[in-house]
Amino acid sequence: MTVIFVYPPATLSPRVHISAQFRHCLGSAYLIAYLSAHGFKTRQFLADEPINADLGVKRILSQQPRIVGFTVYGTNYTICQLLARKLKEADPSLLILFGGPTPTVQGEIVLEENSFVDIAVQNEGEETVLELLTVLDGVDFNLNKACLEKVKGICYRESEQVIKNPPRNVFIDHKETRDYLDKYPSPYINGILTTRQLGIITARGCNQHCVYCNCAVMAKRCIATHSVDQVIAELDYISKTINDDHLLDIFDDAFTLLPERAMEICQRIIENKINLPLTCATRCDRVSEELLDKMKEAGFKAVGFSLESAVPRVLRAIGKMQPPKTESDPNYEKEREFIEKFKHYVTYARKIGIEVVYASIMVGLPTETPEDAMETLQVIESLGENLDFYAHNVFQVYPGTPISVTHRKYGLGMEPFDNRIHYRTIHPYDTTRLKLVPNANLIGDGISMDKVNTRHLALAPSIMEREKIDFFNKVILCSDVITEELVLWLQDYLAINGSLIQVYSNLETAKKYHFENEKVLSRCISPTNYHAGYYRVQGDNGPGVLAAVRKFLKSPQCGIDIHLLETKKGLALGGLGIVPVNAVCIDKDVEDVRKLHGFLKELAQTVNTVEELLERPLYPYFSSLCRWEKEGANCRILETVIVDADFNVKTCWNGNPVGKVGMSLNEILQNLEKLRVQSSHNSCVFPEPMKDDEYKQLREGYPLWEPAELLRNFDLFKEFQAHVEV
Repeated sequence: MTVIFVYPPATLSPRVHISAQFRHCLGSAYLIAYLSAHGFKTRQFLADEPINADLGVKRILSQQPRIVGFTVYGTNYTICQLLARKLKEADPSLLILFGGPTPTVQGEIVLEENSFVDIAVQNEGEETVLELLTVLDGVDFNLNKACLEKVKGICYRESEQVIKNPPRNVFIDHKETRDYLDKYPSPYINGILTTRQLGIITARGCNQHCVYCNCAVMAKRCIATHSVDQVIAELDYISKTINDDHLLDIFDDAFTLLPERAMEICQRIIENKINLPLTCATRCDRVSEELLDKMKEAGFKAVGFSLESAVPRVLRAIGKMQPPKTESDPNYEKEREFIEKFKHYVTYARKIGIEVVYASIMVGLPTETPEDAMETLQVIESLGENLDFYAHNVFQVYPGTPISVTHRKYGLGMEPFDNRIHYRTIHPYDTTRLKLVPNANLIGDGISMDKVNTRHLALAPSIMEREKIDFFNKVILCSDVITEELVLWLQDYLAINGSLIQVYSNLETAKKYHFENEKVLSRCISPTNYHAGYYRVQGDNGPGVLAAVRKFLKSPQCGIDIHLLETKKGLALGGLGIVPVNAVCIDKDVEDVRKLHGFLKELAQTVNTVEELLERPLYPYFSSLCRWEKEGANCRILETVIVDADFNVKTCWNGNPVGKVGMSLNEILQNLEKLRVQSSHNSCVFPEPMKDDEYKQLREGYPLWEPAELLRNFDLFKEFQAHVEV
């Protein structure tokens, strides 16, 4: 195998399993199709199940690649670093390529900071990587013998010095070539992609002036297209060969930037009777009623419109309609027209039956005041049911964008992380004080995340057994600080993009340490982007309430409180006014253990199926349910570990430490095995707060594994119900 492409998971997603997958990337799929057509053996590294870094490295190397190429974003940067470093340590002759948005903009920094990265590929990759592979293949992939100075569009090292070659201006050089992108084979038609989930691209590049975005900068404000024939052939192939539940997203920077072309594509879809559920994002100044009608007829189920701001002056400042320095329109007539078109076409899209209509805005924009932001939110709110949801984005200054050069004059700040890649944007006003419109994505996403993390805090398993325990899927950290030693330990033993849930002592410590903890995770190369912070609202160590850190980082509206309750109180929630699916029960004393035992015994005598359980009120999550189950105890499968403030490692809320951060997993497993041998039974290593003899008597006296498993199955219904409520 010549090249293995790796796209590490990047998203902090409420769909936790999805966030841990190594999947195809549309960009690298095009590369694979193009390179394969030129005789190079290439493949995407895939993993549907969670894996840790060492297992990922082992699987990649088993395919014997000469080169491993990473698709790198700011969000998955540390994971790319970790895997690349471990790959280089395992095989120093392996060549490591970083490509994608981050190396395109910050390629020299990437090489300066990471000695294990050999080459950064910038901008469009097909031509550059093909030429690069041709050169390397000629010297048997010996980098010391390769002459790279003529390969445009890369950064590389020469005598410890980072060299940046001239850019490969694919779009500019071929802007007169009609449908230039047709030279790149379809990854669908060539059998590389087999799901709609990754969407399609009909055109690349952008010709707009937005100061906050890299798209037009990287494309030199040019657009390159596939022919309509090629687009239709690809859509027809997908419709006939791929049958899944996903909408097919058109990932052009804005599908209707060329309205006449968009109209032709829709017409051809209709004429060819292609039946696909489509979605796209677009601009309200690049559509018409006629085009929206045609899109509806062609199968578009969802359409998004980017507004950003409803204040003409702010739209001018960000270059949404015309360059910020435009003097020919001092009254912002184009910007005013844009806002009116936005309101009109959102309403019209709903009127004609587009199933999902959404919008995007940003707050904290250049020149924007809190009053300006509220004016934008009022426009969103005025659209009512015409908008299913809107993306409430907090403006970020990204390196390489025009605003990154001029941000200071607007009172914006860019606070750098130690890795020189990530930045924190400082705004002139507090964006968290804005009241969100109820259909903001931040609200729904935050609630979904809290629902998932409630289940994690209850130690609910997603797997019942593991052939071999190599790592943890989730770590619950009950400490105010994250240390370098902890991150290094997580590199070895936390699944890639596994869940790191941090519980702070209180709001003050969360505000004091959370950003610094983020910087430690970045600097020390965290294996995960899933760092979810919570702080205790009441109760120092025992049951209390946990509130999400995002409530003070983004908005008090974007989350729900998670209640930690004594089990006896959790079984009597009716009078507490607490939603059961937002609560986790913890056994704090013997009475709690007996109450849960009695409840399960009563279930065993009266309920036999999930359907019968549905007729009862919802119950909270029980963190000690596993002690009554037949299998799947967390101390056996080690899906989750709890790390306390002294960095002791525990397997349950009631248990004693079984190790310490820095200790090898084998030592922890040996400690657990010793405890099992010493135990008088073979079910629960930590029956606390109940004495071992009484627990053994209760467990053997009445088998409760069936009602316990019934409750586990019922948890799935609770998750479904939670998403319905959101």
